[in-house]
Formats: sequence, structure tokens, C-alpha cells
Amino acid sequence: SFFSVNMQPAVAGGAVGVSVAEEKMLPAQFERKISADETYVYHCLFTMLNKKKREKRTLLLTRKFLYHFSPYDNALLSKIDLRDIYRIEKNVAGGITITLLKFSFMNRKINLENWGRGDSATTCIHKSELLSESQADCFDFTLVSNRLLVDRWQCLFEEELNIIPAPEIYKRSFLATKVNHHHKLQTRWIVFSDRRMYNVDVGKKGIDPRVAKWSVELQYLLSISILTMDEDVYGISIQIDPTALHVKVKGVTVLIMNSNEERNAIVQTVKRLYYNCTNKELNEFETKEKFEF
Repeated sequence: SFFSVNMQPAVAGGAVGVSVAEEKMLPAQFERKISADETYVYHCLFTMLNKKKREKRTLLLTRKFLYHFSPYDNALLSKIDLRDIYRIEKNVAGGITITLLKFSFMNRKINLENWGRGDSATTCIHKSELLSESQADCFDFTLVSNRLLVDRWQCLFEEELNIIPAPEIYKRSFLATKVNHHHKLQTRWIVFSDRRMYNVDVGKKGIDPRVAKWSVELQYLLSISILTMDEDVYGISIQIDPTALHVKVKGVTVLIMNSNEERNAIVQTVKRLYYNCTNKELNEFETKEKFEF
């Protein structure tokens, strides 16, 4: 890799701080390419897999943005706010997959038999594949970028949007399709703090000011079920205690996740956070039966 990365102790909110040594500051060729108030973190060379050709790109991370530069003349090709990036993951080809959020496609309606009709979170997600000649670079870039994404989303939900109040701490967020009681499909952020689960409106652009439709303390969850009635629809239902005080939602919350991996991830997140709150295991089920509200 271009340089070593120093992982700092955990900062407020449980995220891991990322920094580089002083002698590894912004390389000279990028000095006039990024804003003076941004903090440079890391850069790495990748090959982007387009439909027609392969293009080499230098990917550069600051604390708030991901830059794409040409490795030949250092021309700036694109600048992406980290809030517009949903996931950065290693893929089976030995490279990385960058999942971008594009909420301009939310007007595309879908109709799922047994589930409902309306918006789908899948229309907002767009993936690009990149290859790296160095597995070490690929590992470092994935590790560092995901630490930065956690910090960026934590700042968004705690400070910028004031969705999560102190002393709660942001833990994780998922873009999901929520099925309401009228079988209307709605794109939502499902956000978790160390104490609560929030159902958050995505707004028109996904990162503009949103409101929490409702939230529930994790201790009031009764169970989580994996819904397998349709093989290609990755559904879950979360049973909420209907007798809980100050809870606006009653009964069952049904969500459709964007992939089986996302479904497994949200199930494990809910179970882990519930255990941290209650010292009890959350009941988990799997069913092929149609859900009922």
C-alpha cells in the first residue's frame, strides 16, 4: 500500500478514529485538488470495471468525501459525499464493491405479490466494481473507508439531523423497504442506537432533513422472524410489545432488505443490541407463512 494507517482508540459513539502519521500527509499532486479544510486520510489505485472498458482510478479518502482522480494527470473525475455511499465491501473477485445511494430513482414503483406496492429501497442502490492489483491495498482501503462511513453516518444522525439524542450512541443504519399496515411499500432508514430502533423517513434526497416516524426502545422487542415465503424477497418481521409505554407502533414491523446478506446483518445487529440492553437472547424464528399485522 502507499502508506501505513494508524487506527486510533475508539472515539465517542464507538467508532474507531482513523489517522495517518504526520509524515504521510496529503501527497503534493493532490494539494490543490481538495479543499483546505478537509482532512486527508488515504488513497489507493484501482481499476474500475465499466461496461465497455476498464479505467484506472486513484481513489482518495478524506473524512467527508471520496475522490476519483485520473492516475495519469491527477485530473479530478468525481467527488462523492460519504453520505451518498451505502457500503464499501470486498468482493469475490478480489476487488471492492462500492454501493452508492441515488434517491432520484424513488419514483419508480414496484408491485410485490404477498407484500404490497410502492417504493423500493432497491431502486436507490447502485453498485460499481473495482479491482486492485494489491490485496493489501484492497484490505486497507475497505477497512479505512468503513471506519470513515461509520463516523459520517454517526455525525449525520446524531448531530446534523438530531435523530438520535444524547446520551444515546449511533450503532448502525440500514436502508430498507418497510411494509405498512395497508401493504404500502415505503423506503426507510432503519437506524439503531445503543438503546433504540428508529424508523426514519428518507426525504427527497436521502440526506436532507428527515424526521423519525417512530422509535422504540430495544427492550420492548419480543422477537425477530425471517420471512421466507418468497425466495427472492428478503423479508423480516420484528414483533414489538403492544403493552409498552410511549410506543407509537404496535404489533409487527415488516421490512424487506436489499439482499440476503443485508437481512442476516440486520438480524444479527438487532439480536446483539437487544442482548446488550437486556442481557437476554431475543427470540428468532423462521417462517414461510404470510405475515399478519
